[in-house]
Amino acid sequence: LEFRRVLFRSDDEPAYAGMGIVPGVTRAMFRAAIDHRSSPELRAMVHRTPIAAGEAWVLPPRVPHLLGPGIFFIELQEPSDLAVLPEGWALGADEAGCTLGLGWDRALDSIDLAPVPRESAVGAARQVPVEVARRGGSTVTQLIGPGAGGWFECERLDVVDPLDVEPGRFSVDIVLAGEGRAEGGWGATPVRSGEAFAWPAQAGHRYVAGSAPLIVIRSMGPRA
Repeated sequence: LEFRRVLFRSDDEPAYAGMGIVPGVTRAMFRAAIDHRSSPELRAMVHRTPIAAGEAWVLPPRVPHLLGPGIFFIELQEPSDLAVLPEGWALGADEAGCTLGLGWDRALDSIDLAPVPRESAVGAARQVPVEVARRGGSTVTQLIGPGAGGWFECERLDVVDPLDVEPGRFSVDIVLAGEGRAEGGWGATPVRSGEAFAWPAQAGHRYVAGSAPLIVIRSMGPRA
């Protein structure tokens, strides 16, 4: 499962992603595009959809996908990032590196190459954020739907007034915007846009905005 959050895009081309195989594509066609090292052929075989800053997407295992140019994103997934890379030559990988040493005949079994309607592929991946808490001028928004709750959770904290985070959970927090501080039993730690923090479950804390509101992405594993 992956979560991708677009932060900016190229002015030359609208940001887009591809996911799921388009009707008419066969395994033989997909393999031939790999053998030809043809990026245009491979990219034409998945459904393309526009994506915008602030969106969240979840892709189940085995779904082939790609990201267009000019995109910067936050990705959350299992600690073991085992991936088959049909376009891995563009990264300088050889066949062993692209296929986890399995070779293409076996590696392609790990990719779902069954054609699906665009509405099904895109609709299943697009997440609908839900505001779950409001404290003064601050809000907590759940970015990922319940379908991924058994794997991980992800929240957006928009901090205007001091905001206590849910205690007792390890989290990795990424500050997207603003500046301020995190306060806890240890004292206070300055935080600002572009920084990341790994908070132990025992480190209860709250965020306090400074001269500009804080926007923090808080990622966590599944609830015990």
